Amino acid sequence: MKPFNTLLMMRRIILFIILGFAIISAFKKSPAVIYPVKPSEAAVNAKKSGVTSTLFGFTPFPSDFTLEAVTNTNAVITPISNFWAVHLDDGIPWKEALANTPFPKRIQQKFDEQLRAIPTNHTVYVAIAPLATDRKSLAPATGEDNRLLMPKELDGVPLDDMHIKAAYLNYTRRIVKQFKPKYLNLGIEAGQIMSRDMSRWPAFVRLYAYVRRELKKEYPKMQIGISFGLGDLRDAKEAKAAKSLIDISDYVGISFYPYGSPFDEKFGAPPYRGETPWREPLAWLRAY
Repeated sequence: MKPFNTLLMMRRIILFIILGFAIISAFKKSPAVIYPVKPSEAAVNAKKSGVTSTLFGFTPFPSDFTLEAVTNTNAVITPISNFWAVHLDDGIPWKEALANTPFPKRIQQKFDEQLRAIPTNHTVYVAIAPLATDRKSLAPATGEDNRLLMPKELDGVPLDDMHIKAAYLNYTRRIVKQFKPKYLNLGIEAGQIMSRDMSRWPAFVRLYAYVRRELKKEYPKMQIGISFGLGDLRDAKEAKAAKSLIDISDYVGISFYPYGSPFDEKFGAPPYRGETPWREPLAWLRAY
């Protein structure tokens, strides 16, 4: 395995910040030095960081479940961003994905609406989730109804079962054709499966590697990666186990919620300590 500081020369790091959503795209020769940031020294610090290009954007979650809220949200974030995140984390139409047939009308209409909302000059990132929100079970089946029974071929089988591999690959292909992303996340915070059930991690790695490999044959320029919760990833056992998957990824996404330390600690994550709990995890990430 290559040292991670060498991998940084070839990989992009995506950092999801609790104040919104940002992507920091950088190539570095060595981990950056931690230093205090003062607004008056912004230009100097930017040069010191080694970051050559940055995309700023948001996941466009509205403030309410109304058309007005959706419209207002998009109107606010569009002019102050150049990066658009599509976040699909509410189940998968497994039946149609397995049979490689058109998506249910409700699902397709939802995707069409999301596509129309993307500004033409924004870089597109799409994040999908083969796991449920518990980050250990297979994502629930959805369709014309919000929740459906899981197809029998997928019910209770390992994450690297041939039917799940085929269905998830078909689903991701359809998503890529729909949204044409530059960045594709094959597993929203999927690394958390390690703290929920480490025994399922190897099968997930095999699922990820298979789908990524097949997509790369068709879309070699598309950046394909995965995201981790920083709280969980800092656990020594998980950090070691994640290396093999990170090694084959084009980028690594990091979700960082300092206020969520008590929740993460329940799953064995190290706590955020000290007067500046933001700095210690980010310093660890740079070293990692």
